[in-house]
Amino acid sequence: MANTSELDSNLCFLCSIALRVSLSGPVAGLSFFNNRSGTFSVCEISDNDQFSEIESLLVRNKPNMLVYSIQNDQLGLRTFKNIIEMQNSTTEEIRSKTCTMDSIIDILSPLLRRSHRSYRKELESDIIRESLYNLINYFRLNQSSENDGKCEIKFLLVDGYMRMDSACIHSLKIFPVKGESSRVSTSLYGLLNKTRTAIGSRKLESWLRQPLTDLEIISKRQDIVEFFSENDILRQKIYGVYLRKVCDLDKISSKFRRVASINFEDIKSLKQSYRNSENLLLKCTLEDVVKVYDSISQSTLMFKDITESISEMGASETLSKKIIDSIYSLILFPLEEILSKFKGYIQLVECTVDLDEANNGNYFVVSHFTPELEALSKEKERIKKNIESHRKEIEDFLYEERGQVNFDSNREAVRVLNEGTDNMLCFRVTRKDIEFFQDKRFKKVRINKNDYIFRTQELCKLSEEQDEAISRYNKAQTLVLTKTISVASTYWSLIEKLSNILGTIDVLLSFTLTSLCAPKRFVRPKITDGNCNNKEEPHKCGCRLICKNLRHPLVEAQGNLGTTFVANNVDMHRHGNLLTVITGPNMGGKSTYIRQIAICTLLSQIGCFVPAEEAQLPIMHQLMCRIGASDAQLLGISTFFAEMIEAAAILRSATPQTLVIVDELGRGTSTYDGFGLAWSIASCLVKEKQSYTLFATHFHELSILEFAMENVTNLKVTAATKKRALEKNENILTFFYKVEKGSADESLGVDVAELSGLPEVTIKRARQKASELEDIERIYMDTSATREKRIRTLTDISSKLYSGLRKILDSFIISSTPMEFKENVSGLWENLRDLSKGTAGICSA
Repeated sequence: MANTSELDSNLCFLCSIALRVSLSGPVAGLSFFNNRSGTFSVCEISDNDQFSEIESLLVRNKPNMLVYSIQNDQLGLRTFKNIIEMQNSTTEEIRSKTCTMDSIIDILSPLLRRSHRSYRKELESDIIRESLYNLINYFRLNQSSENDGKCEIKFLLVDGYMRMDSACIHSLKIFPVKGESSRVSTSLYGLLNKTRTAIGSRKLESWLRQPLTDLEIISKRQDIVEFFSENDILRQKIYGVYLRKVCDLDKISSKFRRVASINFEDIKSLKQSYRNSENLLLKCTLEDVVKVYDSISQSTLMFKDITESISEMGASETLSKKIIDSIYSLILFPLEEILSKFKGYIQLVECTVDLDEANNGNYFVVSHFTPELEALSKEKERIKKNIESHRKEIEDFLYEERGQVNFDSNREAVRVLNEGTDNMLCFRVTRKDIEFFQDKRFKKVRINKNDYIFRTQELCKLSEEQDEAISRYNKAQTLVLTKTISVASTYWSLIEKLSNILGTIDVLLSFTLTSLCAPKRFVRPKITDGNCNNKEEPHKCGCRLICKNLRHPLVEAQGNLGTTFVANNVDMHRHGNLLTVITGPNMGGKSTYIRQIAICTLLSQIGCFVPAEEAQLPIMHQLMCRIGASDAQLLGISTFFAEMIEAAAILRSATPQTLVIVDELGRGTSTYDGFGLAWSIASCLVKEKQSYTLFATHFHELSILEFAMENVTNLKVTAATKKRALEKNENILTFFYKVEKGSADESLGVDVAELSGLPEVTIKRARQKASELEDIERIYMDTSATREKRIRTLTDISSKLYSGLRKILDSFIISSTPMEFKENVSGLWENLRDLSKGTAGICSA
């Protein structure tokens, strides 16, 4: 069992899964616990054999720790365990145990804010009860006083979000890998993460894991992004001023929730020391109280500015009523409601906290509460004046040494700051003045690049007096401080709601900045429900996925490529183009093309604009990828088998509202087996599943699908080779990265290998070998070849045999040693052997 008191403070999401397998399929109960908000989220789902619903929920919610129990354990559940082990979570299997209503009530009731009778609906399912019981029991949630009477239970929303699996998250580079910065444009999260606050960064991650399928909410988000895009002054003010002063409200609300669980009467019986009360209050300080106050103040100013901006733009009729309604619905109405409930909190802070001191980074309660505090406050002021007097004395000395007169009293040539390992007060001057402070009265602390830091004996004495005064003031203010923090902590749930609203504003501003700061501006896509509503005019149908000059945002953002990204068009619909087969050379841009369509869909469904000149995108309920694969040796899974597992999951889960992207399916086995599998899987996706499918492949024969069935279109990426002008038999390979209609007839693999720097002799031999095999394959594959054609081919091969033998004979004449002869003819012997086999094959045919 795990003790939540021993968990890292960053671990905030725990999960328990109870799984049952029957003839009708697997059924699972899932329970999540957010130890920051004290919320249990539960659901019951019926899943398929690939457990794609469970995987999607785990990807979406990303638990830090996970336990699971299985009834009727079978070998077939290996897939489920593989999915669990793929999550970046600490996982453990526990024994399955039936849980009655009485047993769950006994363990759950002490944690709930309301009576357990209020949650009868959530606890009806026995498999939910089992998962919830395992969650509370394993993580000992009922043994932590901070959860007593503070928890809620709610149903976890399963619908309303686009499903994605782990393969999709990895293949599309949605999140940075370990070691990558979260602010660098090597992942989609890094590209979009222009958030100003920590709460905004977390909100962005949540949105990327949970793309919406609700057309109305997506449209509202896009309305607000459009509003910020058109209002430069407001955008800069919110981003550069207001959000900059918003603290990490999530962490503070978590601290406050823990403080709210403490019985204040118990505190009075404890020794009244600042340090003990700080430990008891779980390191929740007056600084946290003031930071929340500042965030509320900035939110109030933000609300006022947004409201005024809407009034001005509305009066000038530059803002549509739809956009105004969206802003009020998502931001202003919720923000106004929350701010109205913080009036008591604002009064508390303004009555108890010395805000002037707080502006200087010192957090004290005001002194008028007790005579002792007033006396200590006067003592602090006296010491502060003495420090300032001493600073002016040193400053006057500096100007006298310079031979100058200080005409600007507001400009400080000598500054006071805390420095050194002992964190005592020091003086700072510019390094050019170091020569004036070499006297023994001045004790050097450190020399920086531009500064000279030193102390005097008098300043050290004043610093010690100040520390002593502050320490005594902190002890004297303990009772008032404790009461202030205890009252402030009761607002933790409101702080959590405020964090949600400000995080939303921050993310939408980040979307705006990403769209505006891209090499080419992003545009607002038109989102449709995906229904076929105009069969007579397919180009106007709601099922159409069309993008004009679409770009890959991550590739475009890399500034070191030295070339401009080549944009391409996309046009898919249910009236002739549901499956797109893309062929072409290696490095030609096939993978980039299919990935950018998937990323564009994802961006549109989180409410962001897309990198194109124009776009219409239907709502997708599922995004599935089969791009790349790797083996899992410890599980006995080869690369090809892993590839087939992913393909099987796609075929089981795909629906007409699914976007499927497949890259190089079947490359891990023989050419004929791979082609057969690719053909069959592509046919199933377009005919039976009717999913939007992009199929990048080197099996050029798959282009025949366009003529074999409906709703298939061929595209190819373009490239060309040309001979060097000065060096014979060497090619220059040029990639155009342009996607055009039609199918490719060559992969140019040898040309790409030449670019990689393979030895010239290896490239030459590869070209020769490929040419010979193509000749032989052409004869074998051409069943209508006439006798005359076979004779011509044999004659050609015989000529090559004669030429090869002639070269061997010449080498024998000019070679001086047997070893030299062997080296000269080694490649020739291999070629002759292959030609002989080809001749035998043609003759037997």
